[in-house]
Amino acid sequence: MSWDFSSELGIYIKAYIDFKHSMNVRFRGGEAYLRNLDSYCAKNNIRSLSKETVRDWIIEIERNVTSHHRNWVSPIRGFGKYMQTTIDPEAYVIPDGFGKRAIRTTPYLFSNEEVELFFEAATMYDYPNSLGYQAKAFFGLMAACGLRTCEVRRLEVCDVDTNSGTIEIKYSKGPRSRRLFIDDDVAKLLNDCDKKNKVLFPNRTAFFVSGWGNYVSEYIPGMVFKRIWDNAGLTLQDCAKHPRPYDFRHRFAYANIERWAAEGKDVMAMMPYLMRYMGHSSIESTCYYLHISPNFMDKYAKQVADSGRVLPEVGFDD
Repeated sequence: MSWDFSSELGIYIKAYIDFKHSMNVRFRGGEAYLRNLDSYCAKNNIRSLSKETVRDWIIEIERNVTSHHRNWVSPIRGFGKYMQTTIDPEAYVIPDGFGKRAIRTTPYLFSNEEVELFFEAATMYDYPNSLGYQAKAFFGLMAACGLRTCEVRRLEVCDVDTNSGTIEIKYSKGPRSRRLFIDDDVAKLLNDCDKKNKVLFPNRTAFFVSGWGNYVSEYIPGMVFKRIWDNAGLTLQDCAKHPRPYDFRHRFAYANIERWAAEGKDVMAMMPYLMRYMGHSSIESTCYYLHISPNFMDKYAKQVADSGRVLPEVGFDD
C-alpha cells in the first residue's frame, strides 16, 4: 500500500518503516500509527520529534480510541530511537514502562461439552465465502496448539508444512519465532482447508484468507466465533466472562497442566516447555495458568499438604 508522507518528518518515518521491512518484520499496525503521526505533524507544521509533539499526539490519539491497550507505544518509541541515533540526538523517546498496564481479561473456561458442541456447529457453519469452510480449521488450530488469534490470522502458506507436521510462528509478540509440531488430526484440518483455498485463491500469501483472498481482518474471528456459538445453541450468562476465540488459548494451557497433574508429572518442571510452546517471554506469564485452572490448584494444595513441603530437599552427600 503506497502512502504519501506529507510532513517534514515524513521522509524519516518512511525510512524507519523501510528499515523495519528490511528486517522482515511485519509492521502493519506500526505503520498505521506512524502514518497518523505524519498526518498530525503535517497538519500542525511540526518539524521535530520533541517531547511536546509526542505528548500532544498522544492526547489526540487517546481522544479517538476506547481501548486501554496502548498499541502505539512500541512503534512511536522505536521511531524515536531511530531518530535519536541517526538523525536528531535530541529526538524524544517514550520511556520504557510508559503506558497503562493492560487489563487482563478474565478467561472464560470452556466445558468439554461446550467445546464439542462448538466444533460440531463449526463443521456445519455455512457462510457464502471462505469464512465458512475455514472456521473449523482456524479455531481448531487455536484450540489444539494454544495459539494467539493474531498468530493464526498472520499465518502464511509457507509457514505450514502438513507433510512434516510443523508450523512456523513468526514475530507474534516482539521478534520471537518458534516452530510447533502438530498432530495428524490438525494436519488434516489444515490440509483440507489449504486445498479449498488453493482452488479459490491460487496465488494467496496468507494461509487463512478473507473473501477477497487477503489476510483475515482483526474483527472477523470474533464475529465468526459468535455466530458459531449461537448456532451451537450455547448461551451467554449475564456476567463479564463471555467466551472469545482467545479463550481456546487459555484452555490449551490449563488442559495441559491438568493432564500432567493427572499423570503424576512434576507440573512445575513442565512449565518451561509450555512457556516455549506458547511463545511467552517469561515463566511468570505461563504460571498465570496455574491459577485459572479449574481443578489443578485444589489438587496441588492437597499434594503440598500431603508431602509437607513445596521444594524437594537438597542433599550434599558428595
